[in-house]
Amino acid sequence: SLAYVASNYDGLWVVDIADPENLQILGRNTFSSAKDVEVSGVYAYVAGGSSGLIVLDCTDPVNPVRVSTVNTPGRQTNDVALDGNLAFVADEDRGLQVIDITDPLNPLIIGSVDTPNIAFGVAAENGLAYVADGTSGLQVIDVHDPSNPYIAGHADTPYVAWKVEVSGRYAYVADDEFSMQVIDISNSTDPRIEGSIYSRNPVIGVGVSGDYVYMASGDFGLLSVPVQCDDLSSVDRGSLPVRDRLLTAYPNPFNPRTTISFESRIPGHVRMTIHDLAGRHIATLAEGWRETGQHEETWSGRDDSGRSVAAGQYLVRLGTVEGVDVGKITLTK
Repeated sequence: SLAYVASNYDGLWVVDIADPENLQILGRNTFSSAKDVEVSGVYAYVAGGSSGLIVLDCTDPVNPVRVSTVNTPGRQTNDVALDGNLAFVADEDRGLQVIDITDPLNPLIIGSVDTPNIAFGVAAENGLAYVADGTSGLQVIDVHDPSNPYIAGHADTPYVAWKVEVSGRYAYVADDEFSMQVIDISNSTDPRIEGSIYSRNPVIGVGVSGDYVYMASGDFGLLSVPVQCDDLSSVDRGSLPVRDRLLTAYPNPFNPRTTISFESRIPGHVRMTIHDLAGRHIATLAEGWRETGQHEETWSGRDDSGRSVAAGQYLVRLGTVEGVDVGKITLTK
């Protein structure tokens, strides 16, 4: 029993997991960046950051050997998914790359499609690819013709979509600030959020195995929840709370400052941040405990270092124990 680990700056590790209480590193191949790995047969396919897609022959797990590389056009490959003889790569600023891996020694890009934001994660099955696309949520891409993929539908998620896994009729999206989104993908042209599962820390990774979904939740560690049933009527909606609008901003558009108001109906930790439309952090407006009641924060168009930011649209993200809300505000000059 072997596990293959994408170990970031330490490349690919091959680990013997036959005895879970005594894991043994059998071999490794070190390279500059390993973001994710998928395995088919004796070959490991690694999302290698700025190096593109890296293919390694693991016939001898003690000595995995790089046999080919595909230089993708994006800034870096963040994730990879396999479906048959195709590899699907989340290629950051260049969306989805479709790669023919029929010959692992000579993989070829045969199709691509740009996504609206930043492609961080990807899953694929049955002629569809699902891209976790940052502030543009989940993009559903039809790849039945891999040479001509196109965006068939999308679901906006409230925060930043980092990773996605698919099981049955649901996609599970790691949506950063305290939440995982459960999305019904039975209609590829109209995927819909069925609910959210909340954590006390940002959810940046997700995996599905058997009857459980596993969430990587920052300092809160690994969380597990049951996968949703095929029958929507049997979904436990008690664990899928409906989000009301939590924040408002006035004036909006604004110059030089705006007041952002929100209500805490349950006392608990609150975090309010400002981001640009690519999801990059600009400023933290609130961080800490809030009692029940109305609260206000003011933003004057400056980052955490006190520097004025450019005019344009920005995202306000509010995370509370009740859930997550995101709003757009416009700074004029």
